Amino acid sequence: MTDHLDPSVPRHRGPVHDDLGEHLVRDKMPASPDAASPRLTDRSWRRPAGPGGEADNYPSQVLSWLSTVIYVCAVALALVSAFYLLRNRLLDDWLLLVAAVLELGLLVQLVVGVVQGATTSRDYEKAVFFAYLVTVPFVPPFAALLALKERTRWAMGILLGSALVVVVLVARLNQIWSAHA
Repeated sequence: MTDHLDPSVPRHRGPVHDDLGEHLVRDKMPASPDAASPRLTDRSWRRPAGPGGEADNYPSQVLSWLSTVIYVCAVALALVSAFYLLRNRLLDDWLLLVAAVLELGLLVQLVVGVVQGATTSRDYEKAVFFAYLVTVPFVPPFAALLALKERTRWAMGILLGSALVVVVLVARLNQIWSAHA
């Protein structure tokens, strides 16, 4: 009797699910009938492709557009701060408004990142990811506080530096998130 007809060889019938109950599909057919039984630790099992054509694409898309908004706000803060620095202008309400919009984006990213990080089955450096995620929202308020206390043109240098730090930290956050996608 051949192996593929032997009833003692375990066969998988029906869908395979991961620990969270999500449906998995096999990338390639097994080379032999003995390999037909599914193992969830096997890398050939994955989530089926979504509408974007990529498995587990939704969390990456959320962090991607949110990061783009944060990048735009941080670059705007950096450009306005550099302009004020070159013109010897002091901190005013408009610059604080740009910093507040950046802070709002960072707080939204904190909430979305915590929810996505807690609910995903993706393999990523959790401690480092959450450390960056929690640290980034503290940068603009502390820089604004220091800029308010510093009544010279270098207050704009503090805001300029903080905007660049936010860009680097958010880029690193995205790198950590997508490293094992």
